[in-house]
Amino acid sequence: MIEQVFVPLVALVSTVLALAFAARRYRWPPRFLATAAGRVLECVGATVVFCVLNAVVGAAVIFTARAVSGRFVSFYLGADHTLVALSALQALLFQWWRESSRRS
Repeated sequence: MIEQVFVPLVALVSTVLALAFAARRYRWPPRFLATAAGRVLECVGATVVFCVLNAVVGAAVIFTARAVSGRFVSFYLGADHTLVALSALQALLFQWWRESSRRS
């Protein structure tokens, strides 16, 4: 049981602590949390899109490598957890780019 709730619990507690710190120390108004949560959800959606796109591109590269080399190339190459983190960074890049282009 504890194994299933440990990571979400740690993330929840650290988020609550960070929110309390920012509200007190920097005087960030809590009323803007809904806007921030909406942006988080946009970023999660963009991360999912990039995960799917990266999986499709990875499969295409593997199929191409198989065809060109005539050797077996495993799909396990694309099953790396770092691809999710890189997809999140791609999503952040595009979200912030979009936000910057709206301001100018």
